[in-house]
Amino acid sequence: MAIPFPVRFWIFLISLIPSFVCYVFVLWHLLCDRVLRSTLSNHTIILLLIINLIYELINIPLYLSYFYHSGNVFPSTPNICLLWIFIDEGLFSISLLITAWASVERYIIIFHKKLISTWKGRALFHYGPLIILVVYLFLFFSFAVVFPPCKNAFEYDAPVCGSPLCYYDVKLVGIWDVLFHDISPIVVMAVFNVTLFFRVIL
Repeated sequence: MAIPFPVRFWIFLISLIPSFVCYVFVLWHLLCDRVLRSTLSNHTIILLLIINLIYELINIPLYLSYFYHSGNVFPSTPNICLLWIFIDEGLFSISLLITAWASVERYIIIFHKKLISTWKGRALFHYGPLIILVVYLFLFFSFAVVFPPCKNAFEYDAPVCGSPLCYYDVKLVGIWDVLFHDISPIVVMAVFNVTLFFRVIL
C-alpha cells in the first residue's frame, strides 16, 4: 500500500527543518573556527556539506511541491524538470565521488602525509582533485542533462520528471555514467576503507 501524498509531504517537511538546522550549525562551526577551517581533512567535509545543503534546499522543496500537488510536477515545464534532474543526479554524483575521494585523502593524510607537506603537494593531492571532480561533473551533467545527444521526454506525473533521461539510452554515455559515477566510487570507498581498517588493526 502506497503512502498517501499528504503524509509524504509532512514527513519530508518535518524532516527538512531539523536537517537544515544541523547543516547550518555544522557549517557555521567549521567555517567560523580558524583551526577547523584550515585543517585539510575538513575541507572535503565542508565542500560536501555545501553541496548537500544546496541539494536539500532545491531537491526536497521540489519533492514537497510534487507531493502537495498529488503526484504532479508543478509547474509542469521542461525547465523545472531539467533543474530537478540536474540537481538530483548531478549533485548526488558529485557528493558520491567527493566522498570516495575523501576515503583516498584520509589514507594519504594518515600514511603518506609527506605528499601534502608542501604547497605543491597540497595543490596536487588536495585542492586539485576536489576542483577537478566538481568541474568535470558539472560539465558532464550539463552536457548529459541540459544539452543531451538525444531528445528528452519528461513525465510530469512522476517524481524527478521520470528520470533517468534519454542519455542512458546512448550506450557510451550511459555506461560511462553508471561505471564511473556510480560503481567506481563505491569500489574506491570499499577498498580504501577496508585497507585503512586492516592497516590500523595490524
